Amino acid sequence: MGYELNAEDFIKSKTDASQMTVTIQNAENVNTQEFGEYTVNVKVEDEHQNKTEKECKITITYIKEEYNLELGTKLTKEDLIYDIEKAGGAINQADIDDINGKEPGEYELHATYNGVEKTVKIKVQDTKPPELNLKDITIYVGEQIQNLKQFIVSVTDASEVTTNILTTPDFSKQGEQEITVEAVDKYGNKTTKTAKLNIVQDTTGPVISGLTDITITKGGSIDYKKGVSATDAKDGTVEFNVDSSSVNIQTAGTYYATYTAKDKSNNTTTNKRKIVVQNSASDVYQKADEIMAKATKGVSGTANKIIAVKNYIRKNVKYSHKTTKGIEKAAWQAFTTYDGDCYIHAAATQLILTRMGVKSIMVNALDYTHYWNLVYINGKYRHIDPTPGWAYDDVDFMDDAKRLETLRRIQGYGYRDWDRSKFPAAN
Repeated sequence: MGYELNAEDFIKSKTDASQMTVTIQNAENVNTQEFGEYTVNVKVEDEHQNKTEKECKITITYIKEEYNLELGTKLTKEDLIYDIEKAGGAINQADIDDINGKEPGEYELHATYNGVEKTVKIKVQDTKPPELNLKDITIYVGEQIQNLKQFIVSVTDASEVTTNILTTPDFSKQGEQEITVEAVDKYGNKTTKTAKLNIVQDTTGPVISGLTDITITKGGSIDYKKGVSATDAKDGTVEFNVDSSSVNIQTAGTYYATYTAKDKSNNTTTNKRKIVVQNSASDVYQKADEIMAKATKGVSGTANKIIAVKNYIRKNVKYSHKTTKGIEKAAWQAFTTYDGDCYIHAAATQLILTRMGVKSIMVNALDYTHYWNLVYINGKYRHIDPTPGWAYDDVDFMDDAKRLETLRRIQGYGYRDWDRSKFPAAN
């Protein structure tokens, strides 16, 4: 529909000794906006008014006369009918469905629209080769592939497919080989692709997994094999050995256990595992008591002993940015490495005062940039600061006002304060 009449379209051939013109004599009788068959009079006239006239038919059709359908695709009415809204009922859907179940061959569909019958030739054909996907395979020297179709990942086609391995692998040859695979469908369409067979020597040792650091308290026990495995790319899971002879679980410190795994090709892997043996609580308390005895030797009175402990920590524990959280862990750092930040100094003082029987609390600044201690002495809470530094050296047993004033001596910390709702008042 919508075709524009052109007289030359009706001419298969024409010859004359002079120039010719072609016209349609009754073009007004043809309605190209509707389906139907029309007869037109085509006139060919030469420049000397000699003419030849013949009748021709023009068909404005609603359906294709022929259609090639690829096997595996679905035929629809839209594939055949030009104006589906007008002539969609010309073909029965059951006839379409019947064609979709056919094997390759030639078939006919019959259609009727406004009393005009048409026959459509449908050619079902398989022209597409199979889709073939392969994968490369790596094996070790001495191994073989029993089923060469392991190279095939997938093969798909609208019809039945046969696959063939066209290459005979040489399993005695180390290195890379090309393996050619062919897929042929029922109608002779063929796809050929290549994959790689790589035969390699086993030179890689097992991988030992699960060697996270172990931390125990002095005197504890260790299951060295728990959560640990050794896996080899060729042999799978293999056994491993542990040498823990250098680990002393009775003495705090950092040690290393040695793990060794060997595969069937004698490739060996050796890894170290960090073992941290921490001091026990009794170790911390013993150290605290020793330092308390040193700090308070010859000192009488609770108040004087508190100041003696504070001054001992100030003098002997050097200030650094090293830190650890937890009173016992922090105190142990102070007692053994003799350096640390303000948290370390306050924690060591806190632990010793607790061992002395002095009621005390660790206090932190609002922004956690400083720590110190509150002690209960003579029925009142007072601040002491065991961290070495000029801003804290000149006063002891500070009330809240004095504590705030000393905190704000440090340049850059003009607004240092603490949360008064969390700690007792020192009035």
